Amino acid sequence: GEWAVKKIIGLSKDGRPMYGPYDDNGELWQTDSVDACNGVREDPSYHYVATQWYPYVPGCQGPTNMIHEDTPPFYATCSLN
Repeated sequence: GEWAVKKIIGLSKDGRPMYGPYDDNGELWQTDSVDACNGVREDPSYHYVATQWYPYVPGCQGPTNMIHEDTPPFYATCSLN
């Protein structure tokens, strides 16, 4: 629908744009597309995105290492606590 598009929903405390939960293809962001701060690197820029998992919006100021590129891969997940 018309809502499934990448659009800015706000600015973070560090001045970077925050986008809604949809990427350039109209798909929801996936854990292997964002870093630990719910940030995305799209050379040469970096921005934050809303996601379907906690903390839903930026939880820290990035960029961080793209932890999902480590071996073995590590993905953002909710804790069992």
